[in-house]
Amino acid sequence: FNVGGWHFSIPKSKIAQFPESLLWKESSALVPSENPRLFIDRDGFTFRHVHYYLHTSKLSFSSCAELNLLYEQALILQLTPLLQTLDNLKEGKHNLRVRPADIPIAERASMNYWRTQKCISKPSEFPIKSPAFTGLHDKAPLGLMDTPLLDTEEEVHYCFLPLDLVGKYPTLVNDDNLLWLLENAALIECECSEFRFIVNFLRSEKILLPDNFSNIDVLEAEVVTLGIPNLTNAVKLYRGNLVSLYFQCILPFTFRLIVRPPLYVMALGVLVKYPDSALGQLHIESTLDRNQLYISGNGVLFQHVKNWLGTCRLPLTENMSEIHELCAYLDKRDITYEPMKDALKSYLKQKIPAETKGHDEDWTAEVRVHSLHQIVKIYVGNHWYETYLQTLLKCPELLSNCKKVYWITYGQSLLIHGDGQIFRHILNFLRLGKLFLPSEFKEWSLFCQEAEEYRIPSLFEALYQCDGYRLWVKKHETYDEASFPFRRLNIVTWDKAREFSKDPKEFCRLYWLKIHIFLSPETTINDQTNMVTQEFNNVGFILKVEHPPVVGSDGSCTWHEESVVYSAGIKPANANSQPVARDVVFLSFALAREEIFYARKCHCFLTDIILNSIRQKDAREITAKVVRLVHRLWTQQITPKEFVADVLNTKPFNDDRHVREKLLRWVEFTLPFAWKYSHCIDLLLKKGYSKSIAYFGLGK
Repeated sequence: FNVGGWHFSIPKSKIAQFPESLLWKESSALVPSENPRLFIDRDGFTFRHVHYYLHTSKLSFSSCAELNLLYEQALILQLTPLLQTLDNLKEGKHNLRVRPADIPIAERASMNYWRTQKCISKPSEFPIKSPAFTGLHDKAPLGLMDTPLLDTEEEVHYCFLPLDLVGKYPTLVNDDNLLWLLENAALIECECSEFRFIVNFLRSEKILLPDNFSNIDVLEAEVVTLGIPNLTNAVKLYRGNLVSLYFQCILPFTFRLIVRPPLYVMALGVLVKYPDSALGQLHIESTLDRNQLYISGNGVLFQHVKNWLGTCRLPLTENMSEIHELCAYLDKRDITYEPMKDALKSYLKQKIPAETKGHDEDWTAEVRVHSLHQIVKIYVGNHWYETYLQTLLKCPELLSNCKKVYWITYGQSLLIHGDGQIFRHILNFLRLGKLFLPSEFKEWSLFCQEAEEYRIPSLFEALYQCDGYRLWVKKHETYDEASFPFRRLNIVTWDKAREFSKDPKEFCRLYWLKIHIFLSPETTINDQTNMVTQEFNNVGFILKVEHPPVVGSDGSCTWHEESVVYSAGIKPANANSQPVARDVVFLSFALAREEIFYARKCHCFLTDIILNSIRQKDAREITAKVVRLVHRLWTQQITPKEFVADVLNTKPFNDDRHVREKLLRWVEFTLPFAWKYSHCIDLLLKKGYSKSIAYFGLGK
């Protein structure tokens, strides 16, 4: 079972002892395979106790800390015997005894690891190490243990840091602790689990430690190593009892001599740690304007990163001016940088980047469906979790919080800048609609800070109703703003425009003069298409297709729910007229965000010059000429150069040498993307993902 990112192995004979349970019903329905696995969108940390119970028919002593959450999980899984045991425990009819194995296993199981050092030869799965007498994990969740990035006996703490935080405090990252880079985050190795309190301070400038915090010596040692004045002074003040648990540090900022190295220095420094066999063939790609460069490879290192994060591109530059600096930097490096040098030389030799070429031989139209039951990996600080997309959509304020939440790969992996342990409780709130906190919860000040940053109104209300929180506030004398921060919040409700970016100029309003087709059980597309075919001796169609939100394949959040495209044939005749499944949230095309942008611009241009001719009531022969030129360009009967020359020689247009050159370059650049986009739209229609289709037939 994959329970929220935690992996548990349970013999079927054990589950069979609970025939009424959801676990047995689901596992019985599985088709036998080499590695059967079921996903359960629940808290894996709590499922440890369910796991223990399934093996022993007993409760572990450590389960008493979260009995309410355990009861809720048992209720959902329909484990009647466990529910009865928990009821007896609440009524005092049953007592838990401490068994020697309980506490050490529970402590070990709370960790979250990243494997480091030596790269393996191929992706594989590590067997789960479970004590024979309990069936519990030795360590879980295991980070990359399921799809291990690296192979070693050493396991280390890790943490995702926002890149802007690294820019402000460069000593956080060095050659030894950097594990990987994303466009807006660095993944580093930590020396201790207390490192999360350091990151929380640097993000909020507040000392937020648990009540009766006992590891201040370990924390202070790590703080001294970093050498950040604000942080050092804040910890000294805290240790000297000169501040409260919720002290806001407003010390003057000290000038820093250290600056963050460029991205290419950090990224290449990560790669040279590995042998060439782990990297494979390196490849450099860029945005269409060549402003930003990325490096990736086909070796095992990149395969594992892609399996875990959803993308394996390492950012190299932030702007075009750094490309010359990158070349100069590589020229000074030794032979270990040779694969990176070769990759850059191959890229710079290209007159046109490979990704901008129109009909790539290896490109295939693809439409991926992302449903409510899409499993999303969530990376938060020093932890990672898995949940359904529908769970994240229960409180849309979460995904619309662009300052805290970023998609690594849209619909697949999500990065949240926050505390990993606190997010576990917030994720349980999203799943269950209730706030369940441990009986001995001690991190109220940090929880309040995180709740303030997430800005989810229902979470505020649940926290306010929590008895444990009220007792904590009472202990701190009064409901002041410091201990109850969200009373001073301006609540921001969800707004689609905040969650996604959309170009308001992208869609031109069209007047559909002939036929509108809306999918319904009574009318099929084939019938409507026959009507069109009989009425028009056509040389193409203008199509307006409404569909679920479409995003690019590169993890971008730019989306579109309507496509206006030129079509040379009657491809929609092959469309599937079945209604779109209700759980389809969005689709993704095999095109990057920029490619989709330019493809849509090209379609807008081709359709607009036709419709403008009709709107302006041009002479019939002029409109017919424009229609024929667009059709011949689209079907490659004439070149873009011939098309531009003939269009500008048509009476309504003004021919100008400068305009002609600019338009020719623009058509040559965008037309290949428009062809690709049309292939994806054709596939979308064929698979029945359209909500409605409108045609405008063009006669000769």
